[in-house]
Amino acid sequence: MLSDFHRDGVIILNSLSASTFARLLSRTNLHILSLLSAPISSDLSRYHSWFADYDNYRAYALSPSNRHFSSQTWGDTDLFPSIKSAIQPLFPFSYLAPWDEGLGTSAFRLVRPGFEDGYPPSRKSWGPGGNLLSVTIPLIGFTEYESQGFLFGSHLQEYPSYLPSGNRFCKEEKRLLNWNRYTFKRLRTKPGDLIVFHWNTIHTEQIIGLNTTRLALEVRFSLES
Repeated sequence: MLSDFHRDGVIILNSLSASTFARLLSRTNLHILSLLSAPISSDLSRYHSWFADYDNYRAYALSPSNRHFSSQTWGDTDLFPSIKSAIQPLFPFSYLAPWDEGLGTSAFRLVRPGFEDGYPPSRKSWGPGGNLLSVTIPLIGFTEYESQGFLFGSHLQEYPSYLPSGNRFCKEEKRLLNWNRYTFKRLRTKPGDLIVFHWNTIHTEQIIGLNTTRLALEVRFSLES
């Protein structure tokens, strides 16, 4: 576990119960397979090896409206209370509230190895996400090979950025200039862990593994004094 969120800009917290994690995984897995019109026996960890058979449904399945879940989706779990309880000590004088940009309070990310599905190094504050605390819940892929990459301590410094043309991710979000000059750390997690990171922490959704498709749930929180 990383020991100092305020120093590193990112921390791993073990918070979710086994039953909550199981429900998150099961529901998200079935939701995606249904959107892809794929058999429920399909293994999402191997999605990169069979996605072509259902490629006609990929854009639909990964559209913003279908990637997001409302808070009611997880109402029979302790998801939001557990997350809030875990991160509240990091901001003892702030009121934390799940953020809904109009599509839902959580969203899944499905990142294939070798396809550059994840977005390049950036900050949440460089885009429409603004100053929101991000929480990633790994569902499939728990080694450093499936991890997001983080530039530790970057929330405390300024970095050059640029707005790419023809950006296939968020069109209004700036990216880190000359990102390959920096060393990114990748994290080992386990089921039930939360990866919590600051809105100014430079990070990337690109993965370095070759054998496992990464599936994660993302939740964001606003902080009010």
